[in-house]
Amino acid sequence: MFDTLRKARQNGHLAVDRAGDYVELMRIELEIQRHELLKRAAAFAIMGLAVLLSAIFVGFAVITSFWDTPYREMSAWFVAALFVVTGVIAYFAFAGSARMESAITEVSRELQQDIKLAREMM
Repeated sequence: MFDTLRKARQNGHLAVDRAGDYVELMRIELEIQRHELLKRAAAFAIMGLAVLLSAIFVGFAVITSFWDTPYREMSAWFVAALFVVTGVIAYFAFAGSARMESAITEVSRELQQDIKLAREMM
């Protein structure tokens, strides 16, 4: 019985000692997550602007190529439909890939290791 109490006391001291480490690790993880999110947002914004401008100019080029033909209206509607389809495809493509790793992944790993250590001590 005293052995169990001694082990429980050791586990309690381990938990108290590690609590500060968990808080510090969480702060570091959140800072890294913030930097990654900012970099990703900037990259998506630049890419989106470049794609948007390219699409606009390609659309103008297609419409002006057919300007003096009887297909002018059809080419304008084709370009508009192409923009809509491209936007829908881009939405579904980027919606799934925008997930980032959880900010508490490393803290969770450390906590699991400490739980495993505590179980081994008992």
